Amino acid sequence: MIEGKFVVASDGSESAKKAERYAAELAACLGLPVDVVNVIQVGGSAFVSSGATLALETELAEEIEDRGQELREALKRVRGVVRDQTVSVTGHLLEATSPARAIVEYCSTSAEPIAAVVLGNRGTGGFPRLLMGSVSDQVVKTADCPVIVVKA
Repeated sequence: MIEGKFVVASDGSESAKKAERYAAELAACLGLPVDVVNVIQVGGSAFVSSGATLALETELAEEIEDRGQELREALKRVRGVVRDQTVSVTGHLLEATSPARAIVEYCSTSAEPIAAVVLGNRGTGGFPRLLMGSVSDQVVKTADCPVIVVKA
């Protein structure tokens, strides 16, 4: 028997929207909760001058607003598919240097078991993927729970 909750990672991409739908359909069929997560990617520890600090803070505030809006839209889409008021759908905005690391840590520290992490196979990233591999690849390799990768 499958127990726990589904965690779906959303970045607003078309692939993520397909993953949201897949997770929502599974949750509705099984009566399990869904946590929708969106990650704010913050830079590493680099030296910045005080003038640059203000610019970074402004940029971070804009990123938080953008990611928060993406999360609200994702929650609306997932709730629209689930439609069952007994199935909990919650959103979480995570902050990390690596989206994959944030997703894996979120799952590994959850008090509730994770039925599966659901991700799209293509996000909004571009060149960094060539350097580090995709978020879905990294989550598949490092997560301690089942991972479902939905093809775009």
